[in-house]
Amino acid sequence: MKKNHKISIIVNCYNGEKYLSRCLQSIIEQTEKNWEVIFFDNQSKDSSKKIFEEFKDDRFKYFFSSEFIKLYKARNEALKKASGKFIAFLDCDDWWRPNHLENAKDFFENEKYKLYFSNAFNYLEKRKKFILHRKNLPKDNIFKYLINDYSVKISSLIIRAEIIKKKDCDTGPFNENFNIIGDYELVMKIASKYLCYSRNTPSVNCSFHGENYSIKNRDEYAKEFNKWYKMIDFNDEPFSFNKIKIKDNLLYINLFEDITKLKKPNQLLKIFRIKDLYKKMKLLIIYILPDFLIKRLLNKY
Repeated sequence: MKKNHKISIIVNCYNGEKYLSRCLQSIIEQTEKNWEVIFFDNQSKDSSKKIFEEFKDDRFKYFFSSEFIKLYKARNEALKKASGKFIAFLDCDDWWRPNHLENAKDFFENEKYKLYFSNAFNYLEKRKKFILHRKNLPKDNIFKYLINDYSVKISSLIIRAEIIKKKDCDTGPFNENFNIIGDYELVMKIASKYLCYSRNTPSVNCSFHGENYSIKNRDEYAKEFNKWYKMIDFNDEPFSFNKIKIKDNLLYINLFEDITKLKKPNQLLKIFRIKDLYKKMKLLIIYILPDFLIKRLLNKY
């Protein structure tokens, strides 16, 4: 890659000692070497700083927050420290395969693409098992695909700095009003305006260990998605063309949350309003399953 095409790798960390060495070592082992690490320590109380300092590499840059802040504000603060032409993200409990950055070469060299993501493996820590995240990622109409089936892992995401550093909202590139879907909101905003590039080869391992914030706070995810829906400008062409799918997905998310909490007779009628056949069948199966089995499935990580 060209010398001026440096990649800034954002690693946000709060008490990440359990998996941090694995994460940072995966950066060192990248076949692409033109990068810097922006390590943003959000007031960790564990040995995260000590682990970071074990990596003697001038490309590793440490920043300690003066106070504990929420995740997407922390991501925005880390972005301010980045000097690369590209911004990549790696959560401290995830790790990359050695060719992750090299696999994005076609994206780096083609200015028309503004955002990149790869396929991934979901790694179940308790079972030590890898599961392919998606069988196939889209090559065209990526915005339309993501509306129906959002498949972008934050640790697979690379964005041109010129795009992500544009101040499109008062709180920065990442909307700080969200705790879970801030990356979703940003990706959808970029994908609605620009061409994006995906690679089907899985080059990221995403850890599922039972302490993931999004898993422990599913109800908050539903609330945030409803908030995002109210923010959408349906005069914007990509969103107006896909309004029916967006509403369908919103109904699915709300029903999934409601049914897994408490089953009610009127939910069955709402399930049949879902237009997506796969999502409709999934909700029907959940509706007829006994509660103890649903809880077991939801807590399998």
